[in-house]
Amino acid sequence: MRNFLLICLIGFSNLLIAQDWALFPFGQKSVYQSENYYISYIEVFTQDSIAGFKHYFNRKYEGDQSPNCTNALKSEYPNGNYLDSIIVKEDSTIYYYPGFDSIFYFLNNSEPGDFWLVKSDFETDGYSEIKITCIEKYVGSVIGTSDSLKKYSLRAIGIDEAIDPIINYEIILSKSFGLLEFIDLRHFLNHPDDGKFTTKKLIGCTNEEDTLGFIIPNWQNFFNYDTGDIRLWKFSNDPPSYMDPPYYEYYKDLITNVDRFPDSIILTYNTLRQDQYGNYNYTESIIEKYTKLGFSEFVSAPSFTFALGNNFIFNSGPNDISLWTNGYWQIDSALVETEITQTFGSAFVRLDTNTCEIIHGIGLGYGFTLHSFAGLTYRSNYFEVAGDGIISYRLIGYQIGDITWGELDFPTEINQLRKNEIELFPNPATNIIYTGITITHPLQYSIYNLQSQLIKNDVLTENTISVSDLTSGIYLLEIRDDENVYRGKFIVE
Repeated sequence: MRNFLLICLIGFSNLLIAQDWALFPFGQKSVYQSENYYISYIEVFTQDSIAGFKHYFNRKYEGDQSPNCTNALKSEYPNGNYLDSIIVKEDSTIYYYPGFDSIFYFLNNSEPGDFWLVKSDFETDGYSEIKITCIEKYVGSVIGTSDSLKKYSLRAIGIDEAIDPIINYEIILSKSFGLLEFIDLRHFLNHPDDGKFTTKKLIGCTNEEDTLGFIIPNWQNFFNYDTGDIRLWKFSNDPPSYMDPPYYEYYKDLITNVDRFPDSIILTYNTLRQDQYGNYNYTESIIEKYTKLGFSEFVSAPSFTFALGNNFIFNSGPNDISLWTNGYWQIDSALVETEITQTFGSAFVRLDTNTCEIIHGIGLGYGFTLHSFAGLTYRSNYFEVAGDGIISYRLIGYQIGDITWGELDFPTEINQLRKNEIELFPNPATNIIYTGITITHPLQYSIYNLQSQLIKNDVLTENTISVSDLTSGIYLLEIRDDENVYRGKFIVE
């Protein structure tokens, strides 16, 4: 008969010294590919804090410019790193999810046949407990090397296997490198209503002895341009009213010089502009500067935490540092396979480093997308407020050395891309979206998720579409008439 293991949550006081079978080995930087129903992204985890007799999981990042203002920063941007609530006690790992009475725990030294239950505060789809069972111990592959591994099955208690939403998921733990595969620990305490669990798979790690697999590059790796390289930008001006059509311009840059310094990279280029009417304008010797201060924090900060920087935002005082929020890292196969992108933005929030005062400015914020090969690929005024529209620059093609992607020439007609690419607004949306298309007769439309699954299929009789029945996520819209297919992407909050 298998052993039913109970964990005693009172009286643990011994410091965990051995690193064997730790979920997140101390000092190791682990890169995970996370997948859920809506999006795929990358997260970087590092257990790097010890306090008293407990091991705390944390995700600090390099380049913290204002350690004396930590409390003020965290009050402005509450800690979104749920794994900071992990504590290791003796041979068990405990996770506290803020706002929940129940806890997740994991028995690191469990053997095949051992199992335990993790209970949620709430019952979802007929179950409130998940059973974790160690089913196998073996030697297997870990990103090109080998190690002792343990595999765990998952089972929802109280419902039939045929409808068990978690039965096809598993946990794989490495003796030396920690968790190789697992589901979001929050899901054990707050079961997803749709039965879609977020999975995380180790794709790279760095510790004192090894560097394996995929590693997030440093800030200098994001700017690979050299003399003779080319960029083509698409400028979009999208007015706030759907009655006003957007217009586009194009900018073709020829890099004429690149200066690289320890703390900055300076590009000099000439640009040829094609305006919305097809007219051309040529400008020489434009200077574009990227500094370590403005980018090292973005690259090293965890997703959805604040980052600090002085670039791109007006600072009213000499002691001010701009606050940014980081989005997900994502593998971007649309540009170059295995390259990654990250979005980040700011809304004119600043920190006075003398007083630790958070200063809220008035005006638009900014948004950027950083690509690990092509540098900046998108920049915009990010937020639509006070009747202003969205103004953005998107990289639609480049030639870097012998690598070419996308378009390198202006469209033959200035409205060529406008014909089939529609700008949807508001975006993100909650109830309805405007297509900006003049409807003279009924048109068939379809909405797909990012897995290309058909979500909605209907007839469009006016230039608005209700999206109130869609769950939060990213969707693709396709509208068809006799001659054209129009496509656009939108987000539902």
